[in-house]
Amino acid sequence: MTEGEVAPCGSDLARTARELRPLRARPGWEGLRAVREGRVVLADGNAFFNRPGPRVVETLEILAEVIHPAAFAFGHQGTGWVGLAEASALGSPGSRGPAGAGAAAGR
Repeated sequence: MTEGEVAPCGSDLARTARELRPLRARPGWEGLRAVREGRVVLADGNAFFNRPGPRVVETLEILAEVIHPAAFAFGHQGTGWVGLAEASALGSPGSRGPAGAGAAAGR
């Protein structure tokens, strides 16, 4: 497994969190630097990353929050993206994702 971005196409936060389980079970997952350093995030690809449109500015804000959390806080954490620790709650059976995420990803 190589280091890089994992972004399930067209998935909201809750579905991405559910699909994270088999990814975490893959050999090499724990050896990824982003995993070791607690810098894995999940993003709402359906709302922000998979389609160009009027939300492109919000997508850039999410990237700024993830890459430079000390410098940027636009309020997207929890609705547009979550850290790996928060993802566990989203992936539980019956979860519909965070408030405002609709039916709806290294930091």
